[in-house]
Amino acid sequence: MTARPTYGLFELSHRLQSPLLVRAKVDRPINKKSRYAEKDAVKLWNFMNDSPVSGTLTMEIPKRKATAHAKERNARTAILTVKFGAFLLNPSRNDIKHRTTDLPDIPLNAVYAYEADPPENEEPVEWMLLTDLTFPTFKKLARRCGGIVCGGESKCFSKF
Repeated sequence: MTARPTYGLFELSHRLQSPLLVRAKVDRPINKKSRYAEKDAVKLWNFMNDSPVSGTLTMEIPKRKATAHAKERNARTAILTVKFGAFLLNPSRNDIKHRTTDLPDIPLNAVYAYEADPPENEEPVEWMLLTDLTFPTFKKLARRCGGIVCGGESKCFSKF
């Protein structure tokens, strides 16, 4: 998903006052001071890698059969290192709406959960989640993450 559709989704979520959670795939620039700034832009993964560890979560990872897009995976218990932090999602500088409207930066939160020490011959679990929900403490984040369900080829983040 490119930055523009993601920005549009969160802008709509804000207008409708309906919380949203998406899994990030693109290492987009964030926290830009202006829409044309390149020097001050930091990338999402770098921002989260530099964030302090908030805690760990233990999750059951189901078995997965091999597909054209994913390797086979054995069922296992994974210990995920979790980081979370607030950032600003900037609108695309090429967004056509800039001609008629001043598009605001959207305050969001990222939850970065990754398996620091996966079993031998297994790919580490890694999720970068973007949301407009806030998590003031790791305890509250962990309580919400207790409802995460992983299944099949898609992820269902059911209780966010």
